[in-house]
Amino acid sequence: MRILQLHVDWVEYEPIKKEIEMAEEAEKKVYRIEDAILLLTCVEKGDEEKMCEVVIEDIEKSVQQIGCKKVVFYPYAHLSNQLAPPSKALNILQKLEELALERGLEVIRAPFGWTKALRISVKPHPLAEQFKTFESNMNVMEEASKFIILDVDGKEYEIDVENWEECEVLQKFPLLKILVRNEVIGKPPKGIEPAHIKVMRKLELVDYEPMSDVGHLKFYPNGTLIHDLLRDFAFWKIVHPLKCMKVDTPALYRANYPRVKELCGKFDVRIYKLKVDNVEFVLRPAAGDLGVFEMLSKATISWKNLPFSVYDYSHCYRLEQRGECTGLKRNRYFWMPDIHSFCKDLEEGKKMFEELSYAYSRLMDALDIEYAFAWRVVKDWYPKLKDLILRILKNVNKPALIELLPGKKHYWVMKNEWQAIGSDGFNAQVSTVQLDLENSERFGIYYVDKDGRKKGCIIVHSSIGSIERQMYAILETAVKREKEGKLPMLPLWLSPEQVRVIPVSERHLEKCVEICDILEKNKVRVGLDDRSETVSKKVFEAKRSWIPYIVVVGDKELESGKLNVVKRELSTVEKDHKEEMSVEELIKEIREKCGDMPFRPMYVPREMSKRISFVPWGGD
Repeated sequence: MRILQLHVDWVEYEPIKKEIEMAEEAEKKVYRIEDAILLLTCVEKGDEEKMCEVVIEDIEKSVQQIGCKKVVFYPYAHLSNQLAPPSKALNILQKLEELALERGLEVIRAPFGWTKALRISVKPHPLAEQFKTFESNMNVMEEASKFIILDVDGKEYEIDVENWEECEVLQKFPLLKILVRNEVIGKPPKGIEPAHIKVMRKLELVDYEPMSDVGHLKFYPNGTLIHDLLRDFAFWKIVHPLKCMKVDTPALYRANYPRVKELCGKFDVRIYKLKVDNVEFVLRPAAGDLGVFEMLSKATISWKNLPFSVYDYSHCYRLEQRGECTGLKRNRYFWMPDIHSFCKDLEEGKKMFEELSYAYSRLMDALDIEYAFAWRVVKDWYPKLKDLILRILKNVNKPALIELLPGKKHYWVMKNEWQAIGSDGFNAQVSTVQLDLENSERFGIYYVDKDGRKKGCIIVHSSIGSIERQMYAILETAVKREKEGKLPMLPLWLSPEQVRVIPVSERHLEKCVEICDILEKNKVRVGLDDRSETVSKKVFEAKRSWIPYIVVVGDKELESGKLNVVKRELSTVEKDHKEEMSVEELIKEIREKCGDMPFRPMYVPREMSKRISFVPWGGD
């Protein structure tokens, strides 16, 4: 017997038509069950009713771990090609239902023998998805994952689900503690709207687009500038140093193409589909590497070419559930910078994995994102890869939550994740690196070795993380500064407007224009508030726009040649931090803080009087 166990927010199924004579009676309507453990159950040849006791005992353990007593038995023949006869399968399903009811569980069983439409929304925690195999000897073949904390000194801490908060290493690392609570214990906070949603509109960065599908956002000029700077960073700071070959791949794929068909079978509910000239297509999915792998399966590769990396910066589509689409955190349309590195053997693959891990850690630091480190490793591979994991943890100086998987369920044997921790207490993966040992042969990507023989590559998958998810993490981290008594702000190199110059009166305007010209020539994004408003209102609006440096120019500044500069980074809600600086000193400080980060000029007019207001202030 095989069971795919899913903890779901909801499941909907609709009986469409009977497939066999002995199909159970059922009403043709949509059945919806919320917050349940869905058991996609496949009964195989040789399965006996006596196995049901062991299966139910295992289900009870899951019920206790997850804290949900509602179970849905759903006949699901797609997990095996060795199916039991229909009469035998139905008897066993009925027996499972009977035993579950006896144990006090709330049980729903979908009708047997029907073609049914199935829709689900799976909860976001590690115990939410488990695949289990039971044999006639009544032993459970698949065990649950084990979670440990690996500290930078090499010490391991096993997580006790009952007393997890007492784990000493978690007391020192609050972000890691939040990750454990969310991922292992499965108790993320509820009913909190992410703070970045209000901020992304208030700063006129990003907004929802009612004319489009849910999860498709529109970017205002300042948001577009940040988006482009993040893309520039990905290319110049990560892709270019790795000497990646940049490619582009189609947005549309034929749904009946074998590899596309295989992918759609695995992720069907997440795939965008459309028809053109009566031919069904799918939009480029976020799951899978169709374009790049298809391209390389046709390439001629020599051992002399290895290692090499391919970079694909593409817009992706993932049909997330409507209720899951939240601001910049989770979307149906997004931009994804992906790198695939092809190596001749495991040692070369491990070196590439390490190099990419350091690159993405530098990315998180450059974006000022607060994160916790998570790893997923196949249990048998952990002893072989622990030295590599520990070396990376020491280098980035962070302990990690490690999930030891009982078996190989994916194409990779190890992956790591940079999990951003939002102000709402949720976590979201930004970047990831994955060590893949099987997709080379699966997709027919081979190289010719010295001896003239074709061999498979080791593939290191890595994603810098969607640009939208990066923006989510940046904004959420910025909001968290307020809890520390600081003012929220963006990294200086990403601030759409770095300096706002404000004249006290019209006679000071000429000097302000001169200052702005000098700043612009030195690659500083500067705005000039030339409107006929009060100085206090201009300063207030500059603060509300998170401007890092506010310069007010009056008679004193004209006489002294010095600028009175309000520095947001050092200010608090109660008090502004002001310093006297020359224009040259201000330029020097900004250029030193930005370093060699990418630069683009402003995407809005310099003069405030010429700017459009895209979002009414304070409006939602």
